[in-house]
Amino acid sequence: PYWMMRDGARYLEWRIGEMDADTTRTALTDYEMMDYLYVHSLVSDTAKADSTTRAAITRQYRKALSHRSKITSLRLRAQLALTALHYGDTALARDEAIRLKECALRSDEMGMYWRDNLTGLYWWDRPIETQALMVEVFAKVLHDWESVGLLQQWILKQRQTTTWGSDMATASAIKALCFHSDNKSEAAPQVELTVGSNKLEPKADSLKYGHYEAHWNGAEAAKTMMRSPDIKISRNGTGSSWGAIYYQYDEQLDKVAHNEMGIRLDRRYYRVNADKSLTLVTDTTRLGVGDRLRVVIAIECDRTLDHLELADQRAAAFDPISTQSGWHYNGGLSYYMDVRNEESRLYIDRLIPGIYTAEYDVRVMASGIFASGIASIKCCYAPEFRANSGSAIFHVDQ
Repeated sequence: PYWMMRDGARYLEWRIGEMDADTTRTALTDYEMMDYLYVHSLVSDTAKADSTTRAAITRQYRKALSHRSKITSLRLRAQLALTALHYGDTALARDEAIRLKECALRSDEMGMYWRDNLTGLYWWDRPIETQALMVEVFAKVLHDWESVGLLQQWILKQRQTTTWGSDMATASAIKALCFHSDNKSEAAPQVELTVGSNKLEPKADSLKYGHYEAHWNGAEAAKTMMRSPDIKISRNGTGSSWGAIYYQYDEQLDKVAHNEMGIRLDRRYYRVNADKSLTLVTDTTRLGVGDRLRVVIAIECDRTLDHLELADQRAAAFDPISTQSGWHYNGGLSYYMDVRNEESRLYIDRLIPGIYTAEYDVRVMASGIFASGIASIKCCYAPEFRANSGSAIFHVDQ
């Protein structure tokens, strides 16, 4: 309602005037003041400030401009560009937007983004909301619709592997995706998928929701997949589309090959010596009953992933040193380990881009030749991001 916007604008003007009179504020990049100026620029027409308040607003705005080169926060820079645009300073708004564009990264898969747009310790370190502000900057200031599409692509890719984290992030993302486009009346892109000589025809209900799938089971699946058919995808229109094809089959554990899809996984075994040093266990290493081994699992990802599950199957001769389940923290990786009879399962809430290791110790309990199972990890939020190790053979002497 109008009266709410009017009263809100009056409060902002009063608050800006109060902060302007506070001589103890010395921060060059005041996040609170920048928020006030940005919101006030949106509703400044709904309240008629007196001359004293207008002078305070002008001083704070000019102060922000005087320290513009020292502002490193992407969110503040985007707010500054939009605030300048709303106050009629189009030249400065365009200059700041061009500077933001020059330091952006681009890729065919992820779209357009900034390396430093990461979740941090402070409430203003919000990647989705920051990216949504960038969409608004490039749409309103530069009218660069190609870049707007790439920025929206990054937001969608984040949704593919992570949760947006808050209601504010969800609202900001929806606004960025739905209300900033050069052609809002454009129909959704139509995707045609052909497997071999068969064209997949989606059902009417599937088209309504923009998602459809096909299944091949049993002998039909083996016949279709073993022929290595040509898979052709065509699409009309703009925007982004995602799809995948999966072939599920049974295989002997010792014949499962190392495989990575979006995540890297490496499992190694080390013998713990009497002096606490570690010796790498290879195919030719002869182990003895009673040896203590350390299982080290390295994980690497190039994007943020939420809700991961890692299952590490142990060899029959190995028993875990600790059978107690619980939370562990190792070099930036926090996970809950569930110790089971035949495997250990690790539940990871979130991974940000980087390399991590998880480890635990086992004891060799029997002699003979043993094969371990595989270690596998998958993102439960996006199962197409997964990896598995191969099996390992161990020779244990009496």
